[in-house]
Parts: sequence; C-alpha cells; structure tokens
Amino acid sequence: MPKIADFGLSKCFDEKQTRAITSKVFGSQGYMAPECYGGVITFKSDIYSLGIVIIEILTGQKGYPEIENVRTVFFKINA
Repeated sequence: MPKIADFGLSKCFDEKQTRAITSKVFGSQGYMAPECYGGVITFKSDIYSLGIVIIEILTGQKGYPEIENVRTVFFKINA
C-alpha cells in the first residue's frame, strides 16, 4: 500500500506570496520540480511532485532512474 507523507520540507507562504527563493535545495531526487534546483519554490512545485507520485502509483514504477552516487548529483546541481 503506498504511503504519501510530507517530511517537513514545506514552506509557509503568506496569503499574497506565490513563491520563495532559497539558497539551499532540499528534497528527494526525482520528486522535485526542475525549478527547485535553481532555488525557486512555488505552489506549482508541489503539483509536480504530486504528479510524480501519481505516476508511480498508476504504473508501479519510478519515473526516474536510480542514482547510485548522490555526491555526483549534488555537484552537477551546484555546478
């Protein structure tokens, strides 16, 4: 049975705030919207992540390849 949870990485927005810019990128590879890697977080970022989860539930497969070396990914993102 799939379980969906928020691990406390969400940001609180004011009523009129539509995005946040951050210098630190946190999240699970494969579930983060591409713009998050550049430090821009919007409501659309959550919809992207939800879409990835829905695809995984429907297909039973991950929508991205497994990455063995996390350090390599970190350096590619921050290059």
